Amino acid sequence: MEILLYGFGGHGQVVQTALPPDYKIVGFFDKQLPANWAGDIPYLGVYDPAVLPEYPLIISIGDNALRERLVNEAGHDFATCISPQAFCAPKVPVGEGTVILQQAAVQARAKNGRHVIINAGAVVDHDAEVGDFVHIGPGAVVASLCKIGNGAFIGAGAVVPSKSMVPAGTVLAPGATYQP
Repeated sequence: MEILLYGFGGHGQVVQTALPPDYKIVGFFDKQLPANWAGDIPYLGVYDPAVLPEYPLIISIGDNALRERLVNEAGHDFATCISPQAFCAPKVPVGEGTVILQQAAVQARAKNGRHVIINAGAVVDHDAEVGDFVHIGPGAVVASLCKIGNGAFIGAGAVVPSKSMVPAGTVLAPGATYQP
């Protein structure tokens, strides 16, 4: 599958490393060429919906609010990325634009919204529901039967205990345990 990336900072470069082997990045949009860029992926400049509209896009930006704004302004269809080194249980719905990175685990009957980031080593346990534009940080754990509201940020190594209801827009600090 040939795709485009929108954003090629740290998160965009991580997404690049997580793509399945049958994915090929045709080019990337960013407001500026990354200073350390020395790769062979074409830089397409500032996002323009008229550029290569036939290819789907992944918004590869970690900031939830910015990712949502860019999705709402984009003129492309969206691709989804599940790293070959991630585990995603069969039949688990994964919304468009979602990225599941290396060593993440999404267990049986979990549900994932649109444009979600499940970062490296994160766990979304069985029957958990993750809303749209959520970012679950590296090594974070969303336990069984949780509901994570749209736009929530679960920091690296944070824990959301079983049956928790995390409101939309919540920011849970790295290493913290969610307390309703």
